[in-house]
This record gives sequence, structure tokens and C-alpha cells, in this order.
Amino acid sequence: MANPLKLGNMNLMQIGCTHSLGDYFVGYHPHLNWLEITFITGGAGTIVTNGVSSSVTRGDLYISFPGDVHAIFSDNESPLKFSFLALWPDEEELQKELEQIMVLNNDPSQRIISNENIEKLIENSISEVILNDKYSNEMLICCLNQIVRYIIRDFSLSGKSKKLKISSAQELCYRITNYISTHIYTMNSLESLAEYFGYSYGYLSGIYHKTTGESLINCYTSRRAEAAKALINEELLSFAEIAEILKYSSVYSFSRAFKNHFGITPSAYKKQLKA
Repeated sequence: MANPLKLGNMNLMQIGCTHSLGDYFVGYHPHLNWLEITFITGGAGTIVTNGVSSSVTRGDLYISFPGDVHAIFSDNESPLKFSFLALWPDEEELQKELEQIMVLNNDPSQRIISNENIEKLIENSISEVILNDKYSNEMLICCLNQIVRYIIRDFSLSGKSKKLKISSAQELCYRITNYISTHIYTMNSLESLAEYFGYSYGYLSGIYHKTTGESLINCYTSRRAEAAKALINEELLSFAEIAEILKYSSVYSFSRAFKNHFGITPSAYKKQLKA
């Protein structure tokens, strides 16, 4: 979908299904501010997220987070078939619960779950989009809300969302890094970390540098540059649009930051892709 479909308290970004050939693949692409569920309906394949490969087969539900860069590859002998659905809630309480899951489960190898209820709800959602009658929007709202809540419940009950000891400096820094990675498209500034973690920015900045040897600014700058590179690789957005999405003040500041990080301008990098 070119624009999110607003459905009550939910935003539906993408939905559909595909039947692949043996050599089929979905190229590397970034996720903006949405949660995506890939439901494997047949065959086998590999999903590579942020450089980590996970084998998937029929019945697997693979959860992708905002800020991820991933690709999907089909097995040649058992062609992959899958349905997909991308969404994000407007409801603040649901956002907080999803953000907690994202921060605590940044390891892509831990993103596969199994839930027949979610499988059926994805199938129902696709059917309602196709049917598109006077009841479809209400049906979709119900389906999407249930999907989000089943995901939250599954991660909580399965022990995937183990609580970290926030008193530990290493664990706090781990959570900060993961938060930046999963909110790279929505953070307006690093100061927002203070509100989320309940510490002053000065404290977070100091403990992060002391513990990791890297400044928070460098961490944020690096993640933002990598996100920009992924968006350029997709070749769908202009430099101005990328600058806007990643909250750069201008195309010039975006270009300068990109060159400082990679040693090459965005324009020169894009030319290399086509060479």
C-alpha cells in the first residue's frame, strides 16, 4: 500500500500472499515504523534480518521489528510460500508493550513463533481485504487487534521477553542500543531516551560512554547512516524523502552525515549500485 490504511486504532501498511519459485527471493529492504508478520504457508526458506539467518518452514510465524533490514530466500527443492502483514497500533498502551518486546528481543534468531490463532487471523484479514464489503473494515480492526495481542502474549508466556536487571549498566546500555535501532525512523532526538528510560539524558549519556566506550551520539549517528544506506539500496525514495524520514534537518546535512560515515556521498554511492 502506498499509504497506511487507517483502521480504528490500527495502521495497516502491507498485506498479501505470494507463491514463489525455487529461486525466488525478496531483496534486502528496510522496515520503517511497523511490525511485520511473515506466515510461512508452505515450503521452506531462509529469512536474513540484520545479517542473521533463520531457517523457516511451514507453520512458522516470523516477526520483524521497526528498523530491521531483511531479505527472504526460497529453498530450491521446496519452494517457499508465505503470507505477510505489516501494521502498527496508534494505541499508546499497545505501543509500550510492543516496544518492550522489541527492546528485549532484538536477536533476530529469536523471532520465530508458532500460533494457529495468528495464522487464521492473517488468512481472515487477507480475505476481508479482497472481499471489501461494508463489514470488512470492522472485521479487519478486530483481526489486527487480536494479532497484536496474541504476539504480545506469545512473547510474554514463552519466556522470550525475559526481564533484564535494569540496575546493571551493561544491560541498560544493551536496552538503549536496541531502542535506538528499533526507533531509528521515529526518534526526533536522543533526548527522547530520557523520557522512555526514566533517567536524565546526561546520566544515560555518561553511563553509555563509560560502559561501551562509545558516545550515544556516535551510536545514533551510525544507526541513522546505516538506515539511510538501506533506504538508498531500495531505490524507492529520493534523497530528500530519506532525509525527511530520518529527521535530518536538510538534504545537505544528510549528505554530509552520510559522507562522514561512509566516506562517500549518497549520490556517488547510488551510482556505484548501478555500475
